[in-house]
Amino acid sequence: MDLKKNKTSWFLISLIIFTLSFIAVILVLIVGKDLTSPLLQCSTIDTVDSIVTVKTAELPIVGLNTDTDGLKFGVVSPTASVKRTIKVAYTKPAAVNIQMDGDLQPWVAINPAEFEIEPNQTITVEFIVSIPEEAADGNYTGKVLFCYKDE
Repeated sequence: MDLKKNKTSWFLISLIIFTLSFIAVILVLIVGKDLTSPLLQCSTIDTVDSIVTVKTAELPIVGLNTDTDGLKFGVVSPTASVKRTIKVAYTKPAAVNIQMDGDLQPWVAINPAEFEIEPNQTITVEFIVSIPEEAADGNYTGKVLFCYKDE
């Protein structure tokens, strides 16, 4: 009889673990981020679309794009880097966390990526895209995620 109880107990424990794992996977798919992501703790999230066009050429290309409706790096050759800036402001005191998501994520350095901001304060954030040598020609996109955690 104890053997039967042990098998039942192990079955129930296994079922609970499987169910919790399944729920965690579904949450990750819905949220699109790791469950430990700072984005889950945000009071407000703003996004800015980002794009770079990679084009191989005999001489390095660094094209300019001055549009202000997104973070656009222009046309860039492999091994080249381009810097853009965004001015960040917020209406409340907050901790700010900035991340790049999408194709551009591994290529973009953000400085500063985390900081405190006060109302009516403006902080300039640099975004530097560095195109790897092996990058194929084409358009690469992403979103800059601005997480504001009200204090």
